[in-house]
Amino acid sequence: MLGAALIAVFAVLAQAGIFLLFWNQIMMKDASLAWYWVLKETFSPGLFFGGLVVVVISEVFRLGNKLQEEQELTV
Repeated sequence: MLGAALIAVFAVLAQAGIFLLFWNQIMMKDASLAWYWVLKETFSPGLFFGGLVVVVISEVFRLGNKLQEEQELTV
């Protein structure tokens, strides 16, 4: 259910891990890396919020199904 949102978070973590793993090859001496740039380039808000919307919609349908089953049992 949380697949798309988890993929968006995993992409950010994977990119940060790659930067940390190859830090010496990426960075020049005495240079600094703006971490907000890494997040901006990697994080996909559409994927993250799309995943959250799917979760909310699935919960609404689950509750609606539960209400319908209770309604069918009433006489």
